[in-house]
Amino acid sequence: MTSSQPCRIHVIGAGLAGSAVAMLLAKAGANVTLYDAGTSFGSRWTRRVDPDWKTPLSSEPDIFYDPDQRLSVFFAQWSDMPDDLITPAHVMVESDEDTWHVLKDGLATGLISSCTNWAERLDLAVRLWALRYADPDQGVKITEAATPVSLLGPLADFLLVTSLQRCSAALLGKIIMPRWRDLIIKSREPVFSAMNADAMHRFALPCLKTHFIEMGGVIVENARLDDIDSTADHATDLLFGETQIILDPADIVIVALPPTDLYAAIPDLGIAPAPARRRAFVFKINDPATHPAGWLVDDDLIGSVCHSGKTLHVTLACDLVIADTIPENHLARTVWQQAISLINPEAAEQPCPDYRFVIQDMAFPEFTPGMAALRPKMVSPWRNLFLCGDVFASDMAPGPAAAIASAQQVCTTVLHHTAINAAATRRSSAKSTL
Repeated sequence: MTSSQPCRIHVIGAGLAGSAVAMLLAKAGANVTLYDAGTSFGSRWTRRVDPDWKTPLSSEPDIFYDPDQRLSVFFAQWSDMPDDLITPAHVMVESDEDTWHVLKDGLATGLISSCTNWAERLDLAVRLWALRYADPDQGVKITEAATPVSLLGPLADFLLVTSLQRCSAALLGKIIMPRWRDLIIKSREPVFSAMNADAMHRFALPCLKTHFIEMGGVIVENARLDDIDSTADHATDLLFGETQIILDPADIVIVALPPTDLYAAIPDLGIAPAPARRRAFVFKINDPATHPAGWLVDDDLIGSVCHSGKTLHVTLACDLVIADTIPENHLARTVWQQAISLINPEAAEQPCPDYRFVIQDMAFPEFTPGMAALRPKMVSPWRNLFLCGDVFASDMAPGPAAAIASAQQVCTTVLHHTAINAAATRRSSAKSTL
């Protein structure tokens, strides 16, 4: 990265993806400045309650899909991370009433193992593989949703927060079966993981912040990006309120912002985020001995139930319409009774504990299936600006693992970009000397 004028890398947005790409670049020796509208090194997955239940909650479940253990591997680079930061989670999907299948060997393998005979397994394998090559603008056809393919409905709701009909068939197929060999190679670890949000918030992210500063990284907090000035092909200025940062020709900008903020700063992206939210009830429980587990439900009321020990996180079905006349406490009791009956039918009559109802904007909700498939292919309008975030990771469901994957992809691209620019600068200097 050597040049006559050192390249500066400006990372805007210090959530999980932005913090991760800043860490990776600083570790590689880059000159990195990290900006955030609030405090740095946070994430939408760590907005959990304190014991007094007065701080904001997150509607994101603790359990997420991570077949390659990306989050664990990323944090394992630093020896001072909590041992219980990321733990395996067992997730089950409902195929018929009172019939559950554990997705422990990968989504494709888990779904196929639910079939009763080899003919059904072969038929489902072909159907899943065909989804990869479906029209990205089309949702999963109703005729394809017969059992056991009907298991795709709860997966689409949990992974992509959308119904099967509005889910891009191609994107879902690539998430479920990234490679053909995934049908025969079983994962050594559970493909779902659980994040200890409290440990992430109190220990892991602050440790990353300390390491980032030790590696020479610069942090600018309470800096909200208002606009980016540019020429036809390069970003030239960053505007944070009354502060203007003029970019040198060799500087790089990485934007890792939520959808609304991203499109406010870069309207040239062309695809505005659609209004959609994830709704969840978070019930306060205390069962720390319980192993993290999740249940993906084919139900009109509940989409998923995640049990992490301290909370029972119940996501409502994405298509559920809640009438304004229904009292929240009545809905909470109904959701609690239905959720607890999945975990322990004998405890179904337990009274509803303290809870919070959380409504949170989702990362890039979609108008059409095709827009979901296009997200990873989006590029910035300028050569020196790159997009980073969990929705930009190719063929992955949005989530913590995809955030790390996107950070790794952007880091590789930026280092390659700066190396090319540095080589061009050296050649230009050599010609000038001659």
